[in-house]
Amino acid sequence: MAQPTVRFSVIGINHNHIFGQVDALLGAGAEFVSFFAEEDDLAAPFAERYPQARRVPDARQILEDDGIAVVVSAAIPKDRARIGLAAMRHGKDYMVDKPGMITLEELAE
Repeated sequence: MAQPTVRFSVIGINHNHIFGQVDALLGAGAEFVSFFAEEDDLAAPFAERYPQARRVPDARQILEDDGIAVVVSAAIPKDRARIGLAAMRHGKDYMVDKPGMITLEELAE
């Protein structure tokens, strides 16, 4: 019996490591569903490289989508812990560029 396909989305594309993260998941057979990026100048070439993923106007659309199993991020470091905590609170796994958090308070949370 075939395993179900892992569906993933991206929140935050501020560092070039996002390309390696996405490519690794695609290479493993995962399905890239959607992405959220505030910056139009980053989103345009990202969308061109990954036309299968739709850009969503609000990260909550990703967080609230029960069909998304994994959230991937290479956001600005100060935003990474917040994104990850939100993803995990919504029952999703989180794959993040380093560092995943920058304060001891974020680590504790």
